[in-house]
Amino acid sequence: MGSETDPGDQRIGELTQLLAAALSRIEIAKKRVAELETEVARLRQNLSNSSKPPSSDLLGVERGGKAPTGRARGGQPGHKHHKRELLPDEQVNKVVDWVPEKCGQCEVRLEGKDAEPRRTQVIEVPPIRPEVTEYRAHELGCGNCGARTRAELPAEAKSTFGTRLKAMIAVCTGSYRLSKRTAQDLLSDFVGVELALGSVCNEAKSRA
Repeated sequence: MGSETDPGDQRIGELTQLLAAALSRIEIAKKRVAELETEVARLRQNLSNSSKPPSSDLLGVERGGKAPTGRARGGQPGHKHHKRELLPDEQVNKVVDWVPEKCGQCEVRLEGKDAEPRRTQVIEVPPIRPEVTEYRAHELGCGNCGARTRAELPAEAKSTFGTRLKAMIAVCTGSYRLSKRTAQDLLSDFVGVELALGSVCNEAKSRA
């Protein structure tokens, strides 16, 4: 029998990709802000060192334009269009067919289906709900000697957090360098897991 993909693992993978993309955009924005702040500081320094009034450095200055190239604005002929490729059929979860009911010209009822319809794919993240497993260790009495024995819980029940949740905390606070509070908020907003800040800190320390 082939192994089945765990829906939880798939959801975490999708969430991790979204988080990585968001963090990448944040880092780019931070670098741009730092570059702009450096440029502003340089301009202020130049103005303060100039013997002319600051306004004279800015007014009446003609900016040199680019030399005309003779080409029209926009994409040039032969330019390769960048378009997201459609995912293969095996990665599509649901197909919705929109078939016109009547002719747009004479309004006669139409029948059949298009052999090659125009395809558009919309990617969505499914709602994520935490999966909670409750382990119940039963205690039974022996009818022979009267001793009572309680079942021993499996290893995965020894911690309040499951393996995947621990991994998410480690990724957020480690690889992505999020603060403990931000990691707490992210788990609450995206995964629906409410954790105490102290629990996040303790788990992050144990992984350090």
